[in-house]
Amino acid sequence: MIHVGGAILGAMSPTAESPLGIPGTFLFALLLTASLSYFLYTVSRRWQLMTQGGHADPRFDRLGTRFGRMLELGVFQKRMFRDPYAGLYHILIFIGFIVLAVRTLLLVFEGLFPRAGMPLLPEEIWNFYLLGKDFVLVTTLAGVVLGLLRRHVVTKPRLDPSFDADLILVLIGLLMVTDLLAGAAKIDFYGRPPTGWEPITAALAAALRGAPDAALYTTYTTCWWIHLITVFAFGNYLPFAKHFHVITALPNLFFGKLVPGKLQTFDIEKAAEAERFGVSRPEELSWKQKLDVFTCTECGRCREVCPTHLTGKPLTPKSYMVDLRAALYERADDLVDVTSGRGDPAAAERVAGRRALIGGWVDPETVWACTTCRYCESACPVGITFIDKIVDMRRHLVLEKSEFPREAQTAFNGMERQGNPWNLPASDRDAWRQELPFPVLTMAEANASDVEVLFWVGCAGSYEERAKRVSRALATLLREAGVKRVPLPDALPEERRDDAPVRRQADRHELPALLQHDQERVPRLRRPLRGDARDGARREADRGEADQARRRRLPHDQLPRPVLPRAAQRGLRRAARRPPRDPRHPALGAPAQPAERPVLRSRWRADVDG
Repeated sequence: MIHVGGAILGAMSPTAESPLGIPGTFLFALLLTASLSYFLYTVSRRWQLMTQGGHADPRFDRLGTRFGRMLELGVFQKRMFRDPYAGLYHILIFIGFIVLAVRTLLLVFEGLFPRAGMPLLPEEIWNFYLLGKDFVLVTTLAGVVLGLLRRHVVTKPRLDPSFDADLILVLIGLLMVTDLLAGAAKIDFYGRPPTGWEPITAALAAALRGAPDAALYTTYTTCWWIHLITVFAFGNYLPFAKHFHVITALPNLFFGKLVPGKLQTFDIEKAAEAERFGVSRPEELSWKQKLDVFTCTECGRCREVCPTHLTGKPLTPKSYMVDLRAALYERADDLVDVTSGRGDPAAAERVAGRRALIGGWVDPETVWACTTCRYCESACPVGITFIDKIVDMRRHLVLEKSEFPREAQTAFNGMERQGNPWNLPASDRDAWRQELPFPVLTMAEANASDVEVLFWVGCAGSYEERAKRVSRALATLLREAGVKRVPLPDALPEERRDDAPVRRQADRHELPALLQHDQERVPRLRRPLRGDARDGARREADRGEADQARRRRLPHDQLPRPVLPRAAQRGLRRAARRPPRDPRHPALGAPAQPAERPVLRSRWRADVDG
């Protein structure tokens, strides 16, 4: 026998035998073909279930940003380490999966071509792989033990008892144990001298040394077959279990929302043409929403932070997602056949007779309990969004069934009569600016002015006490920053309505009128931010054409200069400098000016919808 890189080129794999006169390679190829065929069939059915029906949901923009997000949250698992214990064993198992994928490919090659020998890589690379593989097998096994301890000993309330989770952990542990035992028995059976590239396998082989050759060979072949059969069974079990996220988590993170909390624009005219508002059946979810449903790991991190759940309300984000998955999987094969036109009348009847999504799988009180704070989304390690699905269900309840809480009816009436959800007098809308020590433009005055920023105050900023202080503070900051004009909606009767609360509730009768009202009024004033600091012209001349080109490339949603006072700037970056006084505006020279980089620059909108 020839030893190369710690591998035996002349040694045969277990498939070289012919049990019952049938070539082992034929049996292995048959098993591999059956396993791959069933896996591809199952995944194709899941793909059809995901892509059929639902509204359009484009997610192919900014590919570089998406790839970076996938690396940060998926490969390096940033959110997992908010719980260090869970993050540790999860990253150990994740690394084990990567190494196991390479190991499985090599074993499949060995099974199909038993006399080809190993390795397939250059000796130096192969040796380092063997060393890494040996340690990863042990660390993955340690991760499995830690995972079982978390579920049964040092458990957390967010974790529910799960046979599925225990089974997956046991299967992963079985893969590691059988790989180690097969490698150790193979070393002893073939009389291979120990090497330093597989220290753990060699130590286990030393413990088995002295056993009969028949026992060693039986251990080797049995563990080899058990390992690969377990791999095939594991892969085919994933699409039916919550561990489907092993396959879907990275794509789900890649196609996740790049602007947190932003809902897809609701085209009410197109929805009216289709005579379908919101989501009432699971197949009406978009493909990305269904991918979210596939990816849920039931880890409970969303439940752990949800204020609605913590205060005893009926909504539990984890249970909500589990119920959505159960609704989507109910009669899934019949649904795919019917949607694709291959289903018979009996399949259509079974689909029509499914349990209702709202009122069946998901209670209406659960839909209305959500506060849309998105804390659940910020905690989810696989990038699942909850709010878009809940809002779509609310749209169905309001726009199609006219069912909503009594409190929402009060808000709708207030906006229809007084232009605000609290039914407060419309004449008080501009009361918040009366305490400002400087005048503020009205909308009528702004139409004839060259404005830089349109500040949409909204209902809360006009009536709610805390929000009114924010409105006054922002208006003061903009004035201190030297912005020429800050037009703000006034209390004129024709401009008193605000559609933001209606958007959230999706009132069937009031929303179209408010949307049309805003579309006619706002675009006249919406424009890119312009201008520079008070000494901007002089600085631009000094910096030259290159710097001017850089400033022209600034996105329009970024403020062109800082607006925070000096005290706030100290906590963010180096101290601000004081500019020379401008003789044209001597009173404006005193406040400290930031150096060059804007402080408020991340996705700051030119129009802020309150």
